[in-house]
Amino acid sequence: MQSLKVMQEQFELVIRDNHAFIERRADQRLVGALTPIEVTILKMLADGIHRDEVEEILHEAVPLQAKQLLLRVESRFHSLLQEGRGIHIPFTFEELETTRPLEDSLLRDIPGPKVLHWWVTRYCNRRCVYCFAEPFHGGHTPDATITRAELHSVFQEAAALGCERVLIAGGEPFLRQDLPEVLGDAIACGITPLITTKFPIDEALASRLATAGIKRMSVSFETASPETAMKMVGSRRFPEQVEGSIRHLASFGIRVTVQFVATRLNFSEIEPVARLASTNGASRMQVIPFEAVRIPQTGLLNEEMLLPPDIDLNSSIQEIATRFPQLQLDVFEKDSSPDRTQFHCDIGKTKLFMLPNGVVHRCYKLLDDTALIGKDLRQVSVAEAWHDPKFGRLIQPARSRYKSTNCENCSGFESCNTEGRCIYESLVSCGSYFDRDRSCSGPFQEADLSATV
Repeated sequence: MQSLKVMQEQFELVIRDNHAFIERRADQRLVGALTPIEVTILKMLADGIHRDEVEEILHEAVPLQAKQLLLRVESRFHSLLQEGRGIHIPFTFEELETTRPLEDSLLRDIPGPKVLHWWVTRYCNRRCVYCFAEPFHGGHTPDATITRAELHSVFQEAAALGCERVLIAGGEPFLRQDLPEVLGDAIACGITPLITTKFPIDEALASRLATAGIKRMSVSFETASPETAMKMVGSRRFPEQVEGSIRHLASFGIRVTVQFVATRLNFSEIEPVARLASTNGASRMQVIPFEAVRIPQTGLLNEEMLLPPDIDLNSSIQEIATRFPQLQLDVFEKDSSPDRTQFHCDIGKTKLFMLPNGVVHRCYKLLDDTALIGKDLRQVSVAEAWHDPKFGRLIQPARSRYKSTNCENCSGFESCNTEGRCIYESLVSCGSYFDRDRSCSGPFQEADLSATV
C-alpha cells in the first residue's frame, strides 16, 4: 500500500524513452524535462535532504558547477516541492543515472508561469495621449467574457505551478465591475495582484478592494491642471477625481503609488503632482519617461511628446524629492520593476499573457494579430497552454523565419531566443516580427511606426 505522503503528492517523475519528465498526476500533463544530473538533484531535494548537504554532495562530483546546478533546479521546481504538492520519485539513483538528456524539449523551462498578465478589457473611458494599448473608447466591457469562476480556476492551477503575481492591465481594468472580487480570488490563491488605474475610486469601491485583501495599488496622475488634463486624458475633471481616488484608498489602509508619465506637455507639473500626492496620502510617486508608441491615440505625434534630450530627469526628481520627505519619489526603471526578469521579453519565459476572453496571446502591444494567439484558458489547463508546442514556436522562432536578415547567420541567434524576443520592437524598428529586436551590430533600417500588424 502506498504511503499517505505518496498519495498526497501531486507530481511524479516519469521516465519515457529513457528521458526524465515531471508529470502532474491528476491529468498526466508533462510540466518539465530534466537532464540526468538535474533529476538526481531533484530526487535529493524531494527526499528531504537539506540543500546544504545536496550542495556538498554536488561539490564533490562537479565542484565548478555545484552551486549553479542546484540553483537552477531549485528555481525551476521550487514551487512543486512545497508542502501539499510534492514530487514523487519512484526510482533509485542508479536508475536515474541511466537517463539521457532531451536534445529538443518543446516544454517550457519552468512548470508554469511565475506571472500572469491579464488584459481585463480593451475598452477605456479615457483618451490618454501616451497610451500604447490602442484601446477602444467606451465605458463597458463587452469583450471581458472570461467569468469569475473560470478565472478562479486559472488562479488556483497557476498558483500550484508556481505563479506569484498577476498583472492587471487594459484598457481600464475597473470597467469590469466584479474586479475587486476577482482580485480577492487571486489573493486567496496566494497570488499578488499588481494594478494601475485612472478609474475614479469612491469610498464604496475602496472598501471592496480593502475587503478583497488589496494592500497596494498604483494610480496614474499626470497633471494637476484641468487644461493639461483635457489635452492629456480627455477630461478636465481628472485631477480632482484622482485626488479623491488616492484619499479613499489611503483611508482604507491601501498604500498608493502615483505613476506620472513625463512628456513635453506635463514635465513642469511633477512638483505640483508630488505635492497633491503627498497631501492626499500617497506613499510613493514614480516618474515614467514617455516612450514612443506605435499608433498615437490623438493628434499629437511621438516627437511632440518625447522629453527633450537635454532634460536630466533624475536630477530634477532628486531636487523635488527633498521637498516631500514623506513621499518616496523616483524614476521608474523597467528592469527593476517587480514583473521584470533577466529576459529581454519575459512572455513565455516567466509570464503568461491572456486576453479579456481568456485566450493566451504572444504580445500585449499587438492584440489584433490573431496569428499570435495560443490556447483558450476556458477550455484547457494552464499547464497545457503554457507548454503548448505551437505557442512555444511563437516564443522561440526557428532560424529559418529570419531568412535574408542579419539574424539568420548570427552566432548569437540562440542566445536571443533564450533571452526572449520582443517582436514589437522588431516590428517598429525593422518592419517585421522576424528581424533584430535589440541593439546589435549590423545595418539598421528605420520602419514606419504606423505600420499595421
